Amino acid sequence: MQCHRFVATPGAGIHPVRRASFGRIPRSRRLAGASTGKAEEAPIAENVSRSSESLSRNSVNGNGNGAGNGTENGAENGNGAENAKIQIGKPRITVMGNAGPTQESLNDLLTTDSGPRFERPYLAYSPPNIKTSELPVMLYLPGEDGTGLAASRQFPSLVQGFDFEALTIPAADRTDFDGLVQIVKEYLKNSLHPRAEGRPLYLLGESFGGLLALVVAAECKDLVDRVVLVNPATSYKDSFLPVIAPLLPQLPNEVYSLLPFAIAPIVGNPIQLLLRNVDLIAPTEVVVEQFIKTAGQMFGTLDFLGDLFDRDLLQWRLTLMQQGVERFDKIILDVQQRCLVVVGEGDWLLPSAKEAERLQKSLPRARTVVLPQRSHVLLQEAGVDLIEIMKKEGFYVTKRVLSCPPKPGKKRDMINNFGSAKGPIEMPSKIELYEELLKPFESVRQPVSPVNFSTLEDGTVVKGFGGLPKDRPLLFVGNHQTLGLDTFLFAGDLIQETDMIFRSLAHPLLTQVVLPEFYEGFNLGPFTPGPTSDPARLGGITRRVTTYGAVRVTGKNFHQLLSGGENVLLYPGGVREAYKLKGEKYKLFWPEQSEFVRMAAKFGAAIIPLAAIGLEDGMEIVFDAEDAKKTPIFGDYVQDQLRKYVQKARKGLTGDVGIDGEMLKPVTVNTIPSRFYFLMQKPIELSKEDYDDREKCNEIYKEVKAEVEGGIEYLQKKREEDPYKDYFVRSLYEATNPGKRAPSFKP
Repeated sequence: MQCHRFVATPGAGIHPVRRASFGRIPRSRRLAGASTGKAEEAPIAENVSRSSESLSRNSVNGNGNGAGNGTENGAENGNGAENAKIQIGKPRITVMGNAGPTQESLNDLLTTDSGPRFERPYLAYSPPNIKTSELPVMLYLPGEDGTGLAASRQFPSLVQGFDFEALTIPAADRTDFDGLVQIVKEYLKNSLHPRAEGRPLYLLGESFGGLLALVVAAECKDLVDRVVLVNPATSYKDSFLPVIAPLLPQLPNEVYSLLPFAIAPIVGNPIQLLLRNVDLIAPTEVVVEQFIKTAGQMFGTLDFLGDLFDRDLLQWRLTLMQQGVERFDKIILDVQQRCLVVVGEGDWLLPSAKEAERLQKSLPRARTVVLPQRSHVLLQEAGVDLIEIMKKEGFYVTKRVLSCPPKPGKKRDMINNFGSAKGPIEMPSKIELYEELLKPFESVRQPVSPVNFSTLEDGTVVKGFGGLPKDRPLLFVGNHQTLGLDTFLFAGDLIQETDMIFRSLAHPLLTQVVLPEFYEGFNLGPFTPGPTSDPARLGGITRRVTTYGAVRVTGKNFHQLLSGGENVLLYPGGVREAYKLKGEKYKLFWPEQSEFVRMAAKFGAAIIPLAAIGLEDGMEIVFDAEDAKKTPIFGDYVQDQLRKYVQKARKGLTGDVGIDGEMLKPVTVNTIPSRFYFLMQKPIELSKEDYDDREKCNEIYKEVKAEVEGGIEYLQKKREEDPYKDYFVRSLYEATNPGKRAPSFKP
């Protein structure tokens, strides 16, 4: 079989060099980097080449493909970003055979003296007939070998599912970790991001590349949409690698050429690797032929790695991992992107399965997939299809869908504004919505079977969300039921049925990461506020509310959201209303301020009075804040702790600090679950002229409050007409009609 290796020649385009593709090159030829063959016109060069804008930084390397040259850029000392200078012309083309990069492409990584470079894999045996301009963009960051060899089996499907490029790091390169971060950031900023033109941009990091991807993502929130990690080396310090690193200089040079063969059973599952290109349902003679061929390819790969990993390179790559772990541990909470962590349960090189649990807890938006009996190089093993895993998890999206479209000429941070009002957030895929918001609350949703009603412009109440305007931002203003758990159910239904999301204004303790030292010594027992009892991690509630739009309740954030065209949810009663006292069921505690009305008028938003009942009928408060404060000794301690640790909210929005209440939740006991009802009253239209009319805004404020109170009374009255308002009747209906909510009253 013949294949073409495409070489970027300055001023001459891309030309193929014809070679034998899969035969093993003798060691002398590989080291000499000999090249034969006659260049000829490439019939498909236009399909596989793509011009990239030159980076704005300084250039180095005559071929324009790399950065951080081993000797010219301080490689021996690992000088970082200061020497990481690159100029990108066209991405190189790496030719892929049936089992990965051809020997010629790998040989180039052994002999070249250039620095890190970006390449576009091309499938010589089956050119994909796809429009890459319509696909999401992905940049692959390699493992410790720097070649991409461990993930190459996935390249055929990746280049058909993504506008795909890969970073490669030649053996001679000694750019340190910070330098590699800078190189990737520059390439994203000046090449991939402009080319993406609004398409989702992914980073795929495998092993060491996982470390690199996470740090780059933390520093490029405005460029990178999503991150895929495969056995990331974030657990390097917990593996045996730091233990053996000091012993490496003592080993004879001859040992290093045999090292890949010695550790192969640790790094990969030999059986799965041998079966990766074997069709087990084919005739026996075909299976045997494929098995022998795959074995030859695998041993050729191990021999190549033996040539690659001499003593100096292995030591340097372990040093890079140590540098990366130290850097990552400092920025772990800054990774705001959605991350998919794919690990092999049988990874013996790194404790990846255990690390997946840590990352899911520590990264703000991480989900994990643990593959049984898979190894460190699981992407090379038979039966593993990364794109299929991504699709199954709802992680493969072809379009960037945001909470609100950007306004023409309006400069805003466009993605990953979770917990921030500076710009929109990415909408979840259908599967993500189910896994992140619907499934976790299914145990709550099932017994309360929520029902939603909205109101048309003529005052007609209808079931569902049909009464909501779609041509302007909406400000939902509602009553906060005790503990506020109903908000998640309402938000889930709204997104699922309308593809609309609101950005809720929430208390600071629900929207920010609280550092361990902030809560050191803070303990109120069962009254302790906040999303988690473990302040060293991002709490599950904080993760969820920020992922689905919540920001800290401030006047500035409110202004930014409405000015950007976002839908907003506001509970004027705040914590005081959520943490009620005994005997205060459905009572409103709103400040006598109309600032939210004026803000809505300023940006032409429609106010939707939102009434909700049900939650407070299914619980009883047995011990509240007043009881706690009256308790001898403990009461004084509680108040002192609250003054010391708990922040007041909504300063500058309502102007009434007292209404904020004590962040001291009541102790409740559940009774028979009552059905949840939500009523969105008739939209109250506002104009910019209303903003300066304070008297009118005050009247509208009173109208909004009256509409919410009236909505509560309406729902309480109409609930009596619901044939399924009683828990046991409702449960029987839904048990005999799986997946269907019980009917309700006719509005």
